[in-house]
Amino acid sequence: MSAKPQPITGPPPGPTGQQFMTAEDAEAQFASVLWYEAQNAAGKLPDYHEHFVAILGERIIDTDPDESELNRRLDALGDTIPQFQVVVRYRGSVEHPH
Repeated sequence: MSAKPQPITGPPPGPTGQQFMTAEDAEAQFASVLWYEAQNAAGKLPDYHEHFVAILGERIIDTDPDESELNRRLDALGDTIPQFQVVVRYRGSVEHPH
């Protein structure tokens, strides 16, 4: 005798959390870039030369000279931060800061 099938009571299992960028996320990213560029132009950023810098809002939330390592740590934060609002920029050397 075969097992009796059970009805599906909800959506199929899949990834959790936000899956796509929204207009709100894009606006937040743009605001972060404006803040970062203003801070950079005013010389107000710490010495993160030759680092990739993760920006969220008006905060630098992490840095690393290795972009892969920075992305690994950002991914590990999961839904504790709005992932689609994070901007990563490269801060060059003292001679070439952009």
